Amino acid sequence: MPRAPFLGVCIHGRHDPCCGLAGAPLLHRLHNLLPGTPAFGVSHIGGDRLAANAITLPSGYLLGRLDTATDEELSELALDGLLPLGHIRGRLGSTPAESVAEIWFRQRYGLRRPEDLPHTTITSQHGDHYTIAAEHGGRRHLLDIRRDPHEDGQIHFTCSATEKSSGLRWRITLRR
Repeated sequence: MPRAPFLGVCIHGRHDPCCGLAGAPLLHRLHNLLPGTPAFGVSHIGGDRLAANAITLPSGYLLGRLDTATDEELSELALDGLLPLGHIRGRLGSTPAESVAEIWFRQRYGLRRPEDLPHTTITSQHGDHYTIAAEHGGRRHLLDIRRDPHEDGQIHFTCSATEKSSGLRWRITLRR
């Protein structure tokens, strides 16, 4: 049986109130749902706009918007270490583009166990355009990944932002 991961839920509200407003209730929800779960409040881990966010250890996955996760997703994460696929932000040690490729691969094949790690290789890069090879379990894909301006234009980056800012969005095209 897999070992329950350490969950560090960001509750740091001084940098930006988003984590304090969303993280503390998530931590309370986890402890009510699963008393004794190894979930603890931690300081700023980045990504306030994705609050409630957390880090899992030892796998090093960064998760976001966990306040919208179902009780089943939170239970599977806390008890079995299964990643909630719609909430993965990236993994420590990966570049943003590699994380985008890994998340795409995990979602496509339903890879929820951290140890089912797709291998990603950046084969070319031209500015914000990457070609990445991703493979796992005999499956291999070549992806074009591009970071473009957010099509909705201006967005609020955090819950405390008074003005909208230009955002960026990752676009993925399967080459093969």
